[in-house]
Amino acid sequence: MSLIQFSDTTNKQGIVQAIRRRTGTNTASGGSYPIEDITLDVNMALSNFLIIANEAAGKNQPVDDTNHIDYPVIYADVFSGEQDVVITLDANGNQIQNIYKVILTKLDGTKQVLRQIDITDTDDSFLLDSTSGIPETFDLSANGIFLHQKPNFSLVGALEIWTSRGGSYFTAADTTKKPGIPERFGEYLILRPSYFYCLEKGKEQAGAYREALYGRDGRGGMEAQIRAFYAKRDKVDEMVITSEPVYSI
Repeated sequence: MSLIQFSDTTNKQGIVQAIRRRTGTNTASGGSYPIEDITLDVNMALSNFLIIANEAAGKNQPVDDTNHIDYPVIYADVFSGEQDVVITLDANGNQIQNIYKVILTKLDGTKQVLRQIDITDTDDSFLLDSTSGIPETFDLSANGIFLHQKPNFSLVGALEIWTSRGGSYFTAADTTKKPGIPERFGEYLILRPSYFYCLEKGKEQAGAYREALYGRDGRGGMEAQIRAFYAKRDKVDEMVITSEPVYSI
């Protein structure tokens, strides 16, 4: 079965309908949970999912919402003598959350991967250096990147910047749109809004939803499963030679 869609008023099988069942707001006496509020809470859950997933995946395997129509890459211009490149949104208006790799295209067309250096771990000599050349290193600074050497050339689209970004979020009018995350974690977009709604309203099921999200000790539950899934994604298990028989389940 494919991942649940956002809203299904016919068969009552959408994310919206599942949240209303879990919060008891699908009945006349169950209280109100407007579609606008549900949409906001589902989007916040999606945003939190991507943050958790990217923290666990690290720089080698950034996670992206599969509903995006392009790759998480931004192209920025290089201007002679200018070291800072401001980046807040991609070409489609999605918020940039982190930067994983920066590739510089030189005037001759060759490419060079720039090495990231933390400005707090170096001296300030490059800030005072008035010479220019071809940048080889950069630092993440505020809402952009800071080239450690002033470029001595200008080139449109010279910086290829690989990022993680916000999700492809829902609107209150969405119906058939499905989340761009693995199917096994689709329930997270139901469970997290249900928990916070029930917590705010003092509903007794909040405790069960909290345990499902975070585990009894706050280190388990679905959020721990998300971290574990992305922490080991695309990693090759170490082979161990043993005389013991191997069984499969």
